[in-house]
Amino acid sequence: MTTLDYSLSRIEKQIAKSAERWPRVEGQISEALAEIDRMKRGEKPNWHTMETVSRLQRRLEGLNLHDDAAALVDGAKLDFNPTERIINASQLSGVEFFERGLIAARSVVRVKILGANGAVAGFGSGVMISPRLIMTNNHVLASAAEAGRSIIEFEYVNSVVGPREPIAFGLRPDLFFQTSDPLDYSIIAVDDPTGEVVERGWSPLIAGSGKATVGERVNLIQHPGGERMQIAVRDNTVVQAKSTKEFLHYVADTLPGSSGSPVYNDQWQLAALHHAGFPRRDQNGNILLRNGQVLRRRADVHLIDWIANEGIRISAIVSDVNGSNLSMAERQLWTHAFVAPEQTDIWSLFSNGAGDEASRATGAGGAPFGLVTEEDGTAAWHFKLSFGPTGPSAVAPQAPRPAAAEAPQTPAILAGDDGDGESARDAAVRMFEEFQHDGPYYDAGEDTQMQADYYAGIDMSAASATLFPNLSQLLE
Repeated sequence: MTTLDYSLSRIEKQIAKSAERWPRVEGQISEALAEIDRMKRGEKPNWHTMETVSRLQRRLEGLNLHDDAAALVDGAKLDFNPTERIINASQLSGVEFFERGLIAARSVVRVKILGANGAVAGFGSGVMISPRLIMTNNHVLASAAEAGRSIIEFEYVNSVVGPREPIAFGLRPDLFFQTSDPLDYSIIAVDDPTGEVVERGWSPLIAGSGKATVGERVNLIQHPGGERMQIAVRDNTVVQAKSTKEFLHYVADTLPGSSGSPVYNDQWQLAALHHAGFPRRDQNGNILLRNGQVLRRRADVHLIDWIANEGIRISAIVSDVNGSNLSMAERQLWTHAFVAPEQTDIWSLFSNGAGDEASRATGAGGAPFGLVTEEDGTAAWHFKLSFGPTGPSAVAPQAPRPAAAEAPQTPAILAGDDGDGESARDAAVRMFEEFQHDGPYYDAGEDTQMQADYYAGIDMSAASATLFPNLSQLLE
């Protein structure tokens, strides 16, 4: 059996497990699709058959619809349809939707699965969930040994200026490796000695259920068949979330998902990890591709004709990892997955553009402030520094001073002439260079060690009754 055949057998195994769930979810999916059609026709659906009250309540809270959430929990007769309210509220109309999508895409990777002989055995997708941890499927990377010899690649995309060369990183399963065959996930530490991956951001985890409810559209960012990054925006509708606590089901209008793809809601919160689904089969039970042919190769998995797609809920993955026996160092890495990265200002990256914006952000030397490319091809940042008045022309007009008052002297260090004092420009350059940070912005190894030292002696897996007083004493 070849490595590719072995990889295909793993996928077929997950599809078989999904098939076991099909009798439980098929009816729910049919009911949900019927209710969604009723909403589209302007009719009042029976939302009780679509979702649980607790999941709807958490989703309303997540959309800041607090009054609606309170009314739902109170149990009084509602004068609105909570499912429809969620769908309408989640349809972002501003460009922020694409901003958040681009930020999320920076955290998505292609997983290049390498065999024991170093040859490429297949591909998958994955997503960074913390500064150091990546999440993909168990059937993509099933063991620490397999993860240790495989690599991940950022920016394997077609951009507006042409194809980009991927940026590759290795994995460190010796630092963190958690996996589950039943839930089909693997979480592995990335080998990032310079802190470069940290700057790309990540898609943080939210432990609670209810990030995508029935009837909502979800978005997938993926590398189908190992191809360059693609996105299915609002092409998948959630159709089942009641029958199973571990899985979310959605039907695709166009593109299928790819193994290990992150599934986002319209606020680009990570709702599920795509892994398989329910494929169309022929009369002999063979899995069919969209062209009607039988699936025979691992490379054709992304061409399967899916009846419905299936993703593992983030809440189920979080619960599973929390219940595992993590070491102190592993628990610290895991904790970071629940902290959102600092928001990236996409617009600031274009501050060196042409036109009026450039003229407003250009210094005396004509160089725009912001990210620029030097003559040698390296990227650099230009900053505007202001240290106060640099001469009469720079001082705003002031009211006449009383005769008794003595005008203050301009400090020599800020003088703009060629006298004996240091010029303002030289002072600015010297101070800028003096206060530049030397070394990586974030040293992940040092940070992990500092945390391990700080929490040394405390069992983070202990029961709350024991853990809480120990942490309180440490904090004091």
